[in-house]
Amino acid sequence: MKSLTFALPIRNAFAFSVIACLIIGHPALAGPFKFTSVPAPSSIGAPIVFDAGTVSATASPTVDHRFILENAGSLPATLASIAPKGAGTTARLDNNAAPSSITLAPGDLIGVTVSVPVPTRAEAFSGSADVFIAGQKEPAATLRIDGMSSKGFALLTKRLRFGAVKVGATVTRPVYLVVSPYVLASGNVPVVVSTDPEVRMTAPREDVDPASVKGITVPAVFNADARLLVWQATFAPQSVAPEKSRALWLAPADRSIDDNADPHIAIEGIGSADPEISFSPDTLGYGDRVRGSDWSEWVQINASNPTVFSTLRFDSGSLFLQLDLVDPAKHVTMEQAQKLGPNVRYLQVILSAVAPLGKLTTKVTVTTGSGQIVTLPVTANVVETIRPKVKGK
Repeated sequence: MKSLTFALPIRNAFAFSVIACLIIGHPALAGPFKFTSVPAPSSIGAPIVFDAGTVSATASPTVDHRFILENAGSLPATLASIAPKGAGTTARLDNNAAPSSITLAPGDLIGVTVSVPVPTRAEAFSGSADVFIAGQKEPAATLRIDGMSSKGFALLTKRLRFGAVKVGATVTRPVYLVVSPYVLASGNVPVVVSTDPEVRMTAPREDVDPASVKGITVPAVFNADARLLVWQATFAPQSVAPEKSRALWLAPADRSIDDNADPHIAIEGIGSADPEISFSPDTLGYGDRVRGSDWSEWVQINASNPTVFSTLRFDSGSLFLQLDLVDPAKHVTMEQAQKLGPNVRYLQVILSAVAPLGKLTTKVTVTTGSGQIVTLPVTANVVETIRPKVKGK
Protein backbone atom coordinates (compact mmCIF):
# COMPACT_ATOMS: atom_id res chain seq x y z
CA MET A 1 0.00 0.00 0.00
CA LYS A 2 1.46 3.37 -1.03
CA SER A 3 2.00 5.82 1.84
CA LEU A 4 3.03 9.42 2.31
CA THR A 5 4.46 10.63 5.62
CA PHE A 6 3.90 14.10 6.99
CA ALA A 7 4.93 15.49 10.39
CA LEU A 8 2.83 17.41 12.92
CA PRO A 9 3.94 19.99 15.51
CA ILE A 10 2.08 18.21 18.32
CA ARG A 11 2.61 18.77 22.00
CA ASN A 12 0.51 15.74 22.90
CA ALA A 13 1.45 12.23 21.93
CA PHE A 14 -1.06 11.57 19.13
CA ALA A 15 -0.94 11.43 15.38
CA PHE A 16 -3.29 11.17 12.39
CA SER A 17 -3.46 8.65 9.60
CA VAL A 18 -5.33 9.92 6.54
CA ILE A 19 -6.72 7.30 4.20
CA ALA A 20 -8.01 8.21 0.73
CA CYS A 21 -11.58 7.01 0.17
CA LEU A 22 -14.43 7.25 -2.30
CA ILE A 23 -14.67 10.25 -4.57
CA ILE A 24 -18.31 11.30 -4.67
CA GLY A 25 -19.57 11.66 -8.21
CA HIS A 26 -16.28 10.35 -9.66
CA PRO A 27 -15.83 6.78 -8.30
CA ALA A 28 -13.53 5.89 -11.18
CA LEU A 29 -10.98 8.34 -9.80
CA ALA A 30 -10.74 6.77 -6.33
CA GLY A 31 -7.40 5.18 -5.46
CA PRO A 32 -6.04 2.82 -2.79
CA PHE A 33 -3.83 5.38 -1.11
CA LYS A 34 -2.93 5.63 2.58
CA PHE A 35 -1.32 8.58 4.29
CA THR A 36 0.26 8.16 7.72
CA SER A 37 1.45 10.92 10.07
CA VAL A 38 4.26 10.66 12.58
CA PRO A 39 4.53 13.11 15.52
CA ALA A 40 7.45 15.48 15.07
CA PRO A 41 7.19 18.82 16.87
CA SER A 42 9.85 20.52 14.76
CA SER A 43 8.16 20.42 11.31
CA ILE A 44 4.84 20.47 9.42
CA GLY A 45 3.83 17.70 7.08
CA ALA A 46 3.37 18.04 3.32
CA PRO A 47 -0.21 18.41 2.00
CA ILE A 48 -2.15 15.21 1.43
CA VAL A 49 -3.05 15.43 -2.27
CA PHE A 50 -5.72 13.64 -4.24
CA ASP A 51 -5.10 13.89 -8.00
CA ALA A 52 -8.51 13.95 -9.69
CA GLY A 53 -6.97 13.80 -13.16
CA THR A 54 -8.95 15.40 -15.99
CA VAL A 55 -12.60 16.04 -15.21
CA SER A 56 -15.33 17.93 -17.02
CA ALA A 57 -18.02 20.32 -15.88
CA THR A 58 -20.29 18.45 -18.27
CA ALA A 59 -20.45 15.62 -15.72
CA SER A 60 -20.46 17.39 -12.35
CA PRO A 61 -19.93 20.93 -11.05
CA THR A 62 -17.49 19.73 -8.36
CA VAL A 63 -14.95 17.07 -7.49
CA ASP A 64 -15.88 15.68 -4.05
CA HIS A 65 -13.35 13.50 -2.26
CA ARG A 66 -13.69 11.91 1.18
CA PHE A 67 -10.50 11.66 3.23
CA ILE A 68 -10.40 9.49 6.39
CA LEU A 69 -8.69 10.90 9.49
CA GLU A 70 -7.43 8.38 12.03
CA ASN A 71 -6.02 9.22 15.44
CA ALA A 72 -2.85 7.18 15.23
CA GLY A 73 -1.49 8.56 18.50
CA SER A 74 -1.80 7.35 22.10
CA LEU A 75 -3.94 10.22 23.47
CA PRO A 76 -7.40 11.57 22.57
CA ALA A 77 -7.45 14.42 20.02
CA THR A 78 -10.17 17.08 19.76
CA LEU A 79 -10.70 18.79 16.42
CA ALA A 80 -10.78 22.59 16.53
CA SER A 81 -11.74 23.62 12.97
CA ILE A 82 -11.52 22.82 9.29
CA ALA A 83 -10.60 25.77 7.03
CA PRO A 84 -11.22 25.45 3.26
CA LYS A 85 -8.87 27.31 0.91
CA GLY A 86 -9.65 28.21 -2.70
CA ALA A 87 -12.61 29.91 -4.34
CA GLY A 88 -15.73 27.80 -3.94
CA THR A 89 -13.95 25.04 -1.99
CA THR A 90 -15.87 23.51 0.92
CA ALA A 91 -15.10 20.87 3.54
CA ARG A 92 -17.32 19.00 5.97
CA LEU A 93 -17.07 16.21 8.50
CA ASP A 94 -19.21 13.09 8.26
CA ASN A 95 -22.83 13.83 9.17
CA ASN A 96 -21.98 17.55 8.96
CA ALA A 97 -20.66 17.37 12.50
CA ALA A 98 -19.10 20.48 14.05
CA PRO A 99 -15.32 20.00 14.42
CA SER A 100 -15.29 21.17 18.05
CA SER A 101 -17.73 18.40 18.95
CA ILE A 102 -15.39 15.67 17.73
CA THR A 103 -12.86 14.05 20.02
CA LEU A 104 -11.09 11.06 18.57
CA ALA A 105 -9.76 8.36 20.85
CA PRO A 106 -6.60 6.58 19.71
CA GLY A 107 -7.48 4.52 16.62
CA ASP A 108 -10.78 6.35 15.95
CA LEU A 109 -11.67 7.34 12.38
CA ILE A 110 -13.67 10.19 10.87
CA GLY A 111 -14.25 11.29 7.29
CA VAL A 112 -13.65 14.77 5.85
CA THR A 113 -15.19 15.46 2.43
CA VAL A 114 -13.51 18.22 0.44
CA SER A 115 -15.39 19.67 -2.55
CA VAL A 116 -13.64 21.70 -5.24
CA PRO A 117 -15.54 23.39 -8.11
CA VAL A 118 -14.64 22.31 -11.64
CA PRO A 119 -13.88 25.32 -13.89
CA THR A 120 -16.02 25.66 -16.99
CA ARG A 121 -12.92 26.32 -19.11
CA ALA A 122 -9.95 24.03 -19.72
CA GLU A 123 -7.44 24.82 -16.97
CA ALA A 124 -5.71 23.41 -13.90
CA PHE A 125 -7.62 23.74 -10.63
CA SER A 126 -6.96 23.06 -6.96
CA GLY A 127 -8.63 23.42 -3.58
CA SER A 128 -7.72 22.35 -0.06
CA ALA A 129 -8.78 22.29 3.57
CA ASP A 130 -6.61 22.71 6.68
CA VAL A 131 -7.49 20.54 9.69
CA PHE A 132 -6.70 22.11 13.09
CA ILE A 133 -6.40 20.36 16.47
CA ALA A 134 -7.49 22.12 19.63
CA GLY A 135 -4.64 24.06 21.22
CA GLN A 136 -2.51 24.27 18.07
CA LYS A 137 -1.88 27.22 15.73
CA GLU A 138 -0.56 25.26 12.77
CA PRO A 139 -2.76 22.81 10.80
CA ALA A 140 -2.35 19.18 11.68
CA ALA A 141 -3.07 18.24 8.08
CA THR A 142 -3.82 19.86 4.71
CA LEU A 143 -6.18 17.90 2.48
CA ARG A 144 -5.89 18.98 -1.18
CA ILE A 145 -7.54 18.08 -4.48
CA ASP A 146 -5.75 18.84 -7.75
CA GLY A 147 -7.11 18.37 -11.24
CA MET A 148 -7.40 19.55 -14.80
CA SER A 149 -10.77 20.60 -16.17
CA SER A 150 -12.02 20.14 -19.69
CA LYS A 151 -14.60 22.49 -21.12
CA GLY A 152 -18.18 22.27 -19.97
CA PHE A 153 -19.29 23.56 -23.35
CA ALA A 154 -18.78 22.80 -27.03
CA LEU A 155 -19.10 25.01 -30.07
CA LEU A 156 -21.19 23.18 -32.66
CA THR A 157 -20.96 25.89 -35.35
CA LYS A 158 -17.51 25.93 -36.95
CA ARG A 159 -18.24 27.87 -40.14
CA LEU A 160 -20.93 30.28 -41.39
CA ARG A 161 -21.55 30.54 -45.14
CA PHE A 162 -23.42 33.70 -46.15
CA GLY A 163 -22.51 33.68 -49.83
CA ALA A 164 -22.88 36.86 -51.91
CA VAL A 165 -25.13 39.39 -50.20
CA LYS A 166 -26.17 42.62 -51.90
CA VAL A 167 -25.06 45.83 -50.28
CA GLY A 168 -27.99 47.12 -48.23
CA ALA A 169 -29.42 43.64 -47.63
CA THR A 170 -28.79 41.27 -44.70
CA VAL A 171 -28.59 37.52 -44.17
CA THR A 172 -28.83 35.86 -40.75
CA ARG A 173 -27.44 32.49 -39.66
CA PRO A 174 -27.66 30.71 -36.25
CA VAL A 175 -24.65 29.92 -34.06
CA TYR A 176 -24.96 26.92 -31.73
CA LEU A 177 -23.18 26.29 -28.41
CA VAL A 178 -24.02 23.30 -26.20
CA VAL A 179 -23.43 23.71 -22.45
CA SER A 180 -23.86 21.58 -19.36
CA PRO A 181 -26.52 22.74 -16.87
CA TYR A 182 -23.73 23.37 -14.37
CA VAL A 183 -22.03 25.83 -16.69
CA LEU A 184 -25.35 27.53 -17.32
CA ALA A 185 -26.03 27.84 -13.60
CA SER A 186 -22.54 29.18 -12.91
CA GLY A 187 -23.12 32.29 -15.01
CA ASN A 188 -19.70 31.83 -16.63
CA VAL A 189 -21.18 31.10 -20.03
CA PRO A 190 -18.97 32.03 -23.02
CA VAL A 191 -20.40 34.55 -25.45
CA VAL A 192 -20.15 34.80 -29.22
CA VAL A 193 -18.44 38.07 -30.13
CA SER A 194 -17.98 39.76 -33.51
CA THR A 195 -15.10 42.11 -34.19
CA ASP A 196 -16.15 42.69 -37.82
CA PRO A 197 -18.37 45.76 -38.42
CA GLU A 198 -20.19 43.93 -41.22
CA VAL A 199 -21.06 40.91 -39.06
CA ARG A 200 -23.01 41.52 -35.90
CA MET A 201 -24.92 39.55 -33.29
CA THR A 202 -28.50 40.73 -33.72
CA ALA A 203 -30.39 38.82 -31.05
CA PRO A 204 -29.83 37.71 -27.46
CA ARG A 205 -29.06 34.06 -27.05
CA GLU A 206 -31.87 31.53 -26.74
CA ASP A 207 -31.77 28.60 -24.33
CA VAL A 208 -33.40 25.59 -26.02
CA ASP A 209 -33.56 21.81 -25.86
CA PRO A 210 -31.02 20.36 -28.35
CA ALA A 211 -33.61 17.79 -29.43
CA SER A 212 -35.80 20.60 -30.76
CA VAL A 213 -33.23 21.64 -33.41
CA LYS A 214 -32.85 19.45 -36.49
CA GLY A 215 -29.36 18.58 -37.67
CA ILE A 216 -27.71 19.19 -34.29
CA THR A 217 -25.55 16.44 -32.80
CA VAL A 218 -24.54 16.89 -29.17
CA PRO A 219 -21.19 15.26 -28.21
CA ALA A 220 -21.62 12.12 -26.12
CA VAL A 221 -19.74 13.64 -23.17
CA PHE A 222 -22.78 15.79 -22.38
CA ASN A 223 -25.63 14.49 -20.24
CA ALA A 224 -29.21 14.36 -21.48
CA ASP A 225 -30.00 17.59 -19.63
CA ALA A 226 -27.47 19.64 -21.63
CA ARG A 227 -28.80 22.87 -23.07
CA LEU A 228 -28.33 24.48 -26.47
CA LEU A 229 -27.59 28.19 -26.64
CA VAL A 230 -28.44 29.84 -29.94
CA TRP A 231 -27.16 33.21 -31.16
CA GLN A 232 -28.07 34.93 -34.44
CA ALA A 233 -25.24 36.31 -36.61
CA THR A 234 -26.20 38.81 -39.30
CA PHE A 235 -24.03 39.69 -42.29
CA ALA A 236 -24.73 43.22 -43.56
CA PRO A 237 -22.11 44.16 -46.21
CA GLN A 238 -21.41 47.86 -46.48
CA SER A 239 -19.53 47.79 -49.76
CA VAL A 240 -18.75 45.62 -52.77
CA ALA A 241 -15.49 43.87 -51.99
CA PRO A 242 -13.65 40.61 -52.66
CA GLU A 243 -13.76 37.78 -50.13
CA LYS A 244 -11.80 38.57 -46.98
CA SER A 245 -11.05 36.81 -43.72
CA ARG A 246 -13.87 37.21 -41.22
CA ALA A 247 -14.59 35.49 -37.93
CA LEU A 248 -16.70 35.31 -34.81
CA TRP A 249 -15.02 34.57 -31.49
CA LEU A 250 -16.12 32.49 -28.54
CA ALA A 251 -15.07 34.69 -25.64
CA PRO A 252 -15.33 34.41 -21.84
CA ALA A 253 -18.34 35.92 -20.12
CA ASP A 254 -16.43 39.20 -19.69
CA ARG A 255 -16.08 39.37 -23.51
CA SER A 256 -12.29 39.70 -23.37
CA ILE A 257 -10.48 38.43 -26.46
CA ASP A 258 -6.75 37.78 -26.37
CA ASP A 259 -4.19 35.42 -27.84
CA ASN A 260 -5.68 32.59 -25.76
CA ALA A 261 -9.21 33.05 -27.10
CA ASP A 262 -11.06 29.95 -28.21
CA PRO A 263 -10.98 28.92 -31.86
CA HIS A 264 -13.06 31.25 -33.97
CA ILE A 265 -16.00 30.61 -36.27
CA ALA A 266 -14.87 31.15 -39.83
CA ILE A 267 -17.21 33.24 -41.99
CA GLU A 268 -17.59 33.10 -45.75
CA GLY A 269 -19.38 36.01 -47.38
CA ILE A 270 -18.90 38.92 -49.77
CA GLY A 271 -20.74 42.11 -50.51
CA SER A 272 -22.25 42.29 -53.99
CA ALA A 273 -24.40 44.67 -56.00
CA ASP A 274 -26.78 44.52 -58.96
CA PRO A 275 -24.72 43.43 -62.00
CA GLU A 276 -23.23 46.38 -63.86
CA ILE A 277 -22.79 44.32 -67.02
CA SER A 278 -24.01 41.03 -68.47
CA PHE A 279 -23.28 38.95 -71.58
CA SER A 280 -25.77 37.77 -74.16
CA PRO A 281 -25.31 34.92 -74.80
CA ASP A 282 -23.66 34.06 -71.48
CA THR A 283 -21.45 31.35 -73.05
CA LEU A 284 -19.58 31.27 -76.37
CA GLY A 285 -18.96 28.07 -78.32
CA TYR A 286 -17.14 28.10 -81.67
CA GLY A 287 -17.69 24.43 -82.40
CA ASP A 288 -15.27 22.97 -84.98
CA ARG A 289 -13.03 25.56 -86.63
CA VAL A 290 -10.35 24.91 -89.27
CA ARG A 291 -6.87 26.02 -88.28
CA GLY A 292 -5.28 28.66 -90.51
CA SER A 293 -8.05 31.26 -90.52
CA ASP A 294 -9.22 33.84 -87.97
CA TRP A 295 -12.74 33.19 -86.75
CA SER A 296 -14.95 35.87 -85.17
CA GLU A 297 -17.97 35.60 -82.88
CA TRP A 298 -19.99 38.45 -81.44
CA VAL A 299 -21.31 38.81 -77.89
CA GLN A 300 -23.65 41.54 -76.75
CA ILE A 301 -22.68 43.38 -73.54
CA ASN A 302 -25.49 45.04 -71.61
CA ALA A 303 -24.60 47.71 -69.05
CA SER A 304 -26.57 49.33 -66.25
CA ASN A 305 -25.14 52.69 -67.34
CA PRO A 306 -23.24 53.68 -70.51
CA THR A 307 -20.44 55.21 -68.42
CA VAL A 308 -19.52 51.69 -67.28
CA PHE A 309 -18.04 50.85 -70.69
CA SER A 310 -15.16 53.28 -70.23
CA THR A 311 -14.10 51.52 -67.01
CA LEU A 312 -14.00 47.95 -68.31
CA ARG A 313 -10.81 45.87 -68.19
CA PHE A 314 -10.62 42.73 -70.35
CA ASP A 315 -8.67 39.49 -70.05
CA SER A 316 -9.13 37.01 -72.89
CA GLY A 317 -7.79 34.11 -70.84
CA SER A 318 -5.83 32.78 -73.86
CA LEU A 319 -3.06 33.92 -76.19
CA PHE A 320 -5.21 32.76 -79.10
CA LEU A 321 -8.24 34.97 -78.38
CA GLN A 322 -8.34 38.65 -79.29
CA LEU A 323 -11.03 41.03 -78.00
CA ASP A 324 -12.47 44.19 -79.46
CA LEU A 325 -15.25 46.25 -77.85
CA VAL A 326 -17.22 48.05 -80.57
CA ASP A 327 -20.24 50.27 -80.99
CA PRO A 328 -23.37 48.38 -82.16
CA ALA A 329 -23.39 50.36 -85.41
CA LYS A 330 -20.24 48.47 -86.45
CA HIS A 331 -22.02 45.16 -86.18
CA VAL A 332 -25.71 45.79 -86.85
CA THR A 333 -27.66 48.29 -88.92
CA MET A 334 -28.04 51.85 -87.76
CA GLU A 335 -31.73 51.29 -87.13
CA GLN A 336 -31.00 48.26 -84.96
CA ALA A 337 -28.29 50.14 -83.10
CA GLN A 338 -30.71 52.98 -82.30
CA LYS A 339 -33.20 50.47 -80.90
CA LEU A 340 -30.54 48.90 -78.69
CA GLY A 341 -29.76 52.25 -77.09
CA PRO A 342 -26.62 53.58 -75.37
CA ASN A 343 -26.42 50.77 -72.78
CA VAL A 344 -25.31 48.14 -75.29
CA ARG A 345 -21.95 47.35 -76.88
CA TYR A 346 -20.67 44.38 -78.84
CA LEU A 347 -17.60 42.37 -78.00
CA GLN A 348 -15.87 40.82 -80.98
CA VAL A 349 -14.06 37.65 -79.92
CA ILE A 350 -11.50 36.51 -82.52
CA LEU A 351 -10.07 32.99 -82.51
CA SER A 352 -6.53 33.19 -83.93
CA ALA A 353 -5.51 31.38 -87.10
CA VAL A 354 -2.48 29.96 -85.25
CA ALA A 355 -4.47 28.40 -82.41
CA PRO A 356 -3.15 24.86 -81.79
CA LEU A 357 -5.10 21.83 -82.86
CA GLY A 358 -7.43 20.37 -80.30
CA LYS A 359 -9.96 21.62 -77.80
CA LEU A 360 -9.64 25.11 -76.38
CA THR A 361 -11.41 25.86 -73.11
CA THR A 362 -11.00 29.25 -71.48
CA LYS A 363 -12.98 32.23 -70.26
CA VAL A 364 -13.06 35.93 -70.99
CA THR A 365 -12.96 37.99 -67.79
CA VAL A 366 -14.30 41.53 -67.62
CA THR A 367 -13.77 43.72 -64.54
CA THR A 368 -15.72 46.92 -63.95
CA GLY A 369 -14.34 50.03 -62.35
CA SER A 370 -16.16 49.21 -59.10
CA GLY A 371 -14.57 45.77 -58.94
CA GLN A 372 -17.39 43.59 -60.24
CA ILE A 373 -16.14 40.62 -62.24
CA VAL A 374 -18.10 38.92 -65.02
CA THR A 375 -16.86 35.91 -66.97
CA LEU A 376 -17.76 34.45 -70.36
CA PRO A 377 -16.87 30.76 -70.85
CA VAL A 378 -15.39 30.08 -74.31
CA THR A 379 -14.88 26.73 -76.05
CA ALA A 380 -13.57 25.75 -79.49
CA ASN A 381 -12.31 22.68 -81.29
CA VAL A 382 -9.50 23.52 -83.74
CA VAL A 383 -9.14 20.97 -86.55
CA GLU A 384 -7.15 20.52 -89.79
CA THR A 385 -10.18 20.04 -91.96
CA ILE A 386 -13.90 19.57 -91.53
CA ARG A 387 -15.17 16.44 -93.18
CA PRO A 388 -18.56 16.86 -94.86
CA LYS A 389 -21.39 14.90 -93.35
CA VAL A 390 -22.72 12.15 -95.63
CA LYS A 391 -26.29 11.06 -95.32
CA GLY A 392 -26.83 7.34 -95.39
CA LYS A 393 -24.07 4.96 -96.34
